Amino acid sequence: PANATTATVVRFDLAHTFEQVLKIIEQVDPNAKQQFETQLAQAEPQLGFSLKTDLLAALGDEWTIYSSGTEAGVAFIPGLVLTANVRDHAKLNKAHETLVMLAKATVAQMGPQAAFSIQDFAARGEKGYRIQFNGIPVPVAPTLVLTKEQLIVGLTPQLVTGPFAAAGKASL
Repeated sequence: PANATTATVVRFDLAHTFEQVLKIIEQVDPNAKQQFETQLAQAEPQLGFSLKTDLLAALGDEWTIYSSGTEAGVAFIPGLVLTANVRDHAKLNKAHETLVMLAKATVAQMGPQAAFSIQDFAARGEKGYRIQFNGIPVPVAPTLVLTKEQLIVGLTPQLVTGPFAAAGKASL
């Protein structure tokens, strides 16, 4: 974005990396790979999505991290924002919503003593989530928004919604 003071763009394919890690594990200990794949095969039907195809492969391979020059960070941490492009929004959204639902259910089971809550919000028609920590005097609220084109993650809602405000404006 135009307000970035520093930025880095990299290509990183999580699904490919996942496969490569499994191949390395198989070379070291074939049983460990088999055990992992068995556990994953048991967990995926309960989750309702595939880790590899619905989550990792649905994310694109273009990742950016930048420091916002207009939105402040927290304490000594600059206003960092991480983005990833999206290859398959429908699959990624299904996995994303499932994980958020599971996280919210876990927090609800903890009751009022939970260390954090997960709150929904909307920014320019896009649905987002922020984690609000309870009892921490630092204004950190990790936030993410999944659009049709990008997953955007930042330390505060202002950092994540900044790109929406800049939509249509010239970038770097």
